[in-house]
Amino acid sequence: AGTESYVGGLVALAMVRELSPIFTAMTVGARAGTAMASELAQMAVSDQLNAMQVMHVDQARYLIVPRLLAALATLPLLTLVSEAAAVLSGMLTAQWATGLNYPIYLESVWLMLGMYDVNISLVKAFLFAIVLVVTACGIGISAKGGAREVGLSAMRAAV
Repeated sequence: AGTESYVGGLVALAMVRELSPIFTAMTVGARAGTAMASELAQMAVSDQLNAMQVMHVDQARYLIVPRLLAALATLPLLTLVSEAAAVLSGMLTAQWATGLNYPIYLESVWLMLGMYDVNISLVKAFLFAIVLVVTACGIGISAKGGAREVGLSAMRAAV
């Protein structure tokens, strides 16, 4: 059981520490970030944001804070689901490709992966959520012009 005994732990470390938080943020950013940007851009080009300003409605509190709270609640949970799916699919792939037994894989995961690693991934998910919402909302709110700008805002948020 030489180097095979390290496969599970290495897969788990790579996925939990680095890849799952990034891939989850990219996926959510592509879907939710573009939706946020396009919705706010539509509000900006149709003067709804100006109407809110005239009515003395705090735009940040009304438009950005709920999106930020939703992202802060969901992105870490989705990251945990992504990590679990990655470790399990790594186990299935290792068994299929090399015949590695499940207990050896799981023992390696338990030995090499600690709560510190999971906590780091959750901190990254929180930070990615903040960056995602601030960027997407900023792009949407700053839209000027007509309907073309709504599509451009969605594209900018995705890129």
